[in-house]
Amino acid sequence: MSETRYRISQQMESRSDKEERDFWSYFDAYKMSGKGATVVRSELRSFQHVTNESRVRDEALLAKKKGRPKMREQKPSGTDAFAFENFLTAQAKRSNWFGGELSPTTEYDDWISGVDAVVEWRAEDGGLPIRMAIDFTSTTQFETLYKKSDKLEGNVTVKYFRSAIENEDGEPKEFRASMPIVLLGLDEEGFREIVRRAVPLDHHHPLRRLLLEQTAAQVDFQLTELTRFISGTQMARNGRPIDEVLDRGVHPKIKQRFHDLSRLKERVDEELVRASLIPIDERWTKIAATSKTHLTLSGR
Repeated sequence: MSETRYRISQQMESRSDKEERDFWSYFDAYKMSGKGATVVRSELRSFQHVTNESRVRDEALLAKKKGRPKMREQKPSGTDAFAFENFLTAQAKRSNWFGGELSPTTEYDDWISGVDAVVEWRAEDGGLPIRMAIDFTSTTQFETLYKKSDKLEGNVTVKYFRSAIENEDGEPKEFRASMPIVLLGLDEEGFREIVRRAVPLDHHHPLRRLLLEQTAAQVDFQLTELTRFISGTQMARNGRPIDEVLDRGVHPKIKQRFHDLSRLKERVDEELVRASLIPIDERWTKIAATSKTHLTLSGR
């Protein structure tokens, strides 16, 4: 290649890189948690339900995890998994995509427990709130999604949890919380469409509908698998009623998870019915039909 052609090639490549940087700059405000357009994550030291010794150990574990080689790196420009996940967390909260109170988790529960946010709904019967953990993702790699799907086998524990709706003496209640989790996300083409449109992602945005479709599919899957397990117990095979099997035939944690998922399914199905009225145009219909992330997470 001649020197002139080489220079032209380099200039074209440089121009292309700049165009990409400019394009993805839409998400620059979401690159750092608690800064720019992101929502603020609570600091570990603000929680009082754990001992200081436990909190210090957790801070050291978090630092060690974040410092490991081959961990995902923060990119100064272009596509960035951190920015995408922070974007989804912030938009889901601000636009009330799930119809409940969404709270971002601490950095500890993000990195160690794999939970980006928790959604809480008030129980209509006045009982305990209905809760769901969310792990937002932007990966298109089936292997990564498959590894993450291990979380769906049981409830996840959020160690530093502060309820947005459960109060004690007028103060938000803090505790270690166990709840079902779902994996929700979008891949690069969906994020490209968001940049192209540059319109507010409000309560009626097509992405809300897609995320609720993913949520409903995964809650259904978890409840179906758990019901199959319960149905295989000796008491169930002997024809005992489900309530008796849950009380005497399975571990208390299995019983609790069954009730958690049953209540969650009812609430998520209600939200999906509302979201199904959101119109989806040709572009978002194509994204829903071709997105590896959406197709995998919605069980299609």
